[in-house]
Amino acid sequence: MQSSFNFGAKSYNYTESYIVSGSNSAAYKAVLSDNWHNNMLCIVGDAFSGKTHLTQMWAEYTAARHFGASFIDSNIIIDDIAKFSDESQLFHLINNIMASDYKLLVTSSKPLNKISFKLPDLASRISLITQVNIEHPDEDLFISLLTKQMLEQGITLKPNIASYLAKRNNRSYSDIKNLSAQLALLNNTNKGLNLDVVKTLS
Repeated sequence: MQSSFNFGAKSYNYTESYIVSGSNSAAYKAVLSDNWHNNMLCIVGDAFSGKTHLTQMWAEYTAARHFGASFIDSNIIIDDIAKFSDESQLFHLINNIMASDYKLLVTSSKPLNKISFKLPDLASRISLITQVNIEHPDEDLFISLLTKQMLEQGITLKPNIASYLAKRNNRSYSDIKNLSAQLALLNNTNKGLNLDVVKTLS
């Protein structure tokens, strides 16, 4: 039997604040789906790509919790599965999830088949987890995330500045985080941001 998630019943902060674009829509839709093969899903993405945000969103809807007990009585989240140290425990967790009505959501910074597990049986179980990728941010997502991060620091980023930066950066999630810190410093030093000031970052 599959558990179902009532995603339409109520609005939640994590859902409302998650910015969806072509880069992350597949992961977003997968998390919101209740049709997970073998009751398991892995979100693969770079640092700062929003993996944890998606797990928090899922936890709000499903009352999931981070794994910390030998028994299963709820949906489970594991952040960065490569750092899960007890392989035997993870093996038994996956077996229990597959035999239950609960679900397991994990995150990883690299594809699961690129993680070295010492326990052969665990590697076999890991291969049963469906993976969905968060891709590098496209221009729209880059602009939206940078603008959002600046607003969180009390700074309104003009659209022409955001567009200029999106066209001249590598568009990684780490770049967005670093750039927002640099812009905040520039803003404080220059008492505001304009295109000429921003161009000094190039």
